[in-house]
Amino acid sequence: MSSEIPEELRGKLVEYQRLQEEAETIIKTLGTLEMALIEHDRAIATLKYLSETEGNIESLVNIGAGAFIHSRVKGKGSILVSIGGDVIIEKDVEDAIKFLEERKSKITENMNGLNSRVNAIYSRMRSIQEELAKSEKRE
Repeated sequence: MSSEIPEELRGKLVEYQRLQEEAETIIKTLGTLEMALIEHDRAIATLKYLSETEGNIESLVNIGAGAFIHSRVKGKGSILVSIGGDVIIEKDVEDAIKFLEERKSKITENMNGLNSRVNAIYSRMRSIQEELAKSEKRE
C-alpha cells in the first residue's frame, strides 16, 4: 500500500479544514452579535426606566479606565442614537426604544442566518468524516 493520500481524499480534507475555519469565524461573529444583543437589552431597559421616572436621576457615568463621575439624568429627555457611519440623531425616549428594538430584531435575524449556516457546515463536516471513515475501512 502507498502512504500517499489519494487526490479525492486530499480534496475532502482540504474542504473539511476550510469548513472548520469558516465555522470558527461564524462562531466568533455570533459571540460578538450576542454581546450586541445584551447591550441593546440594557439600553432598552434603561430607557424604559427613564421614561417611567419623574425628575432627575442620580447616576454614575463610566468615563473609561474604571473611572466614574456623578451625574444627573433627566427622566424624559431626548436621547442621542447612533445610526451608523458616525451619524447620531436625536430621538425622544419612545422612538429611541423603538429604534433599538428594531435594530435588535435585525441582529437576531442575522444570528439566525448564521446559526443556520454553521449547522449546514457541521452537517457537511459530518458527511466528510463519514466518507473518510468509509474510505479508510476500504484500505
